[in-house]
Amino acid sequence: MPLNGWHGPAAALLAIVVCHGCKSDPETAPGASAGQAIAASFERALATAPTLLEPHSCARLDQELDEPATMPTTAGDRTVTIEGHTVRLGKAGKRPLSLVAVGDARSADPATLARLTSLGVNLEQMNVDVVIALGGFGALKADIVATLKPLLGPWLLVAIPGDRERIADHRAAVEELASAGGSIVDGSHVRLIETDTVAIATLPGSAHVGQLVSGIEGCTYQQRDADAIADELAAHDKVRVWVSYTAPRQRGDDASDLAAGGIHIGDVALATAVDRSKAHLVLHAQVDVAALRPAKGELRITANSRVFLATGAAEPAPVVGARGVAAGSSLFVTLSKNRVRWRRMVAKPVMP
Repeated sequence: MPLNGWHGPAAALLAIVVCHGCKSDPETAPGASAGQAIAASFERALATAPTLLEPHSCARLDQELDEPATMPTTAGDRTVTIEGHTVRLGKAGKRPLSLVAVGDARSADPATLARLTSLGVNLEQMNVDVVIALGGFGALKADIVATLKPLLGPWLLVAIPGDRERIADHRAAVEELASAGGSIVDGSHVRLIETDTVAIATLPGSAHVGQLVSGIEGCTYQQRDADAIADELAAHDKVRVWVSYTAPRQRGDDASDLAAGGIHIGDVALATAVDRSKAHLVLHAQVDVAALRPAKGELRITANSRVFLATGAAEPAPVVGARGVAAGSSLFVTLSKNRVRWRRMVAKPVMP
């Protein structure tokens, strides 16, 4: 029987190693045969090893959560309350909700940190309520802390793990920033962000461990997780927003999952969950060439209206296309009761 890619002698060896030092029982007590002891160890290892070798499913709505040691109470001029998987933002007069979506910083190299610092300075000049980091901000805690820190401010920062983050390192990084006074919540825990007029669902990670740079130490979701989150979002009679690191599959030349070379990289199964969610706005990462997509747009909210937008990458690597050259992109979005407006914030390459 295969064990997550471990077979035959390797699985047997793993069984003995995993159960070395296991508590004795009658089968493994002194006097039992060596064969009985190995068989008992192997049986226990088969039950234990999947939890050691499988990636972490961090999008479940039914997972039990420890209450964060430090929780933000404000986002700009909005109050913040957190209950389970849900963050609720209070009213800010008649002002629409404003958010910035940014993804794929990828590393804490000097050029990327300079780009993120510049973005953070720009955010201070804008009336931003929420910044959503869609993931891909580094694998190790030090890198994740370094890349998220420039995005902290009086707004609420929602940090979602993507393809690079090791889930333990991601959670430790968020905890460190929150403990230091940052207004930040862990997007591997938060599944819904609500105001009186807007509902935002979040889906972290990837459905396929093979697409995770961090491998089995990363964050995955299963289709049932995506469907459950979709049903949660669809139940809200508000402006509905879907946010995920992974792009849903689409069709056509204007699709937001169209990557370099004209290839659709979106996930087919995820597209069914997005349809199920009845989302009006779909935001995702993964597509660097999105930096060259139209600079702004708007959508009038109707029962069946929907627009897909990729953030582009925060990493300042040059992106070249028919529409020019860019070196980093993020999205500024405002959401009122009947309209969504967006503007792409694009960095230009620094010429030598």
